[in-house]
Amino acid sequence: MISDKKAPTIITPPSQKIPNYMGFANAMLLLLVLILGTAHIMSAVTPVKWEYKITAIPDGDFDTSMNKYGVDGWELIFARRATSGSISDSGSRAEYEVIFKRPIKIGNPVAKSGL
Repeated sequence: MISDKKAPTIITPPSQKIPNYMGFANAMLLLLVLILGTAHIMSAVTPVKWEYKITAIPDGDFDTSMNKYGVDGWELIFARRATSGSISDSGSRAEYEVIFKRPIKIGNPVAKSGL
């Protein structure tokens, strides 16, 4: 015998309905997590290798030299002002002793700077 009864309909109260845009937001969040996770894994697989440059820059050339090194991709990691000779000596020369670093580009081991 076939029953004429219909299955009960479940009605979700409006307060429990998920808006349509939430599915899109969840998909975007998942995509972001996947991208960041992949980037993290790739950085762990291929560590950055650095090259370093140690040099001295005269006071008068400091701004110009710093800009040239920056254009070449060098990042300043240490600087100190040093003088040669005694402070009372009129022939003393002041300069900055600096250390730079930059990542080594793939396929270009220890790229040479024009400086």
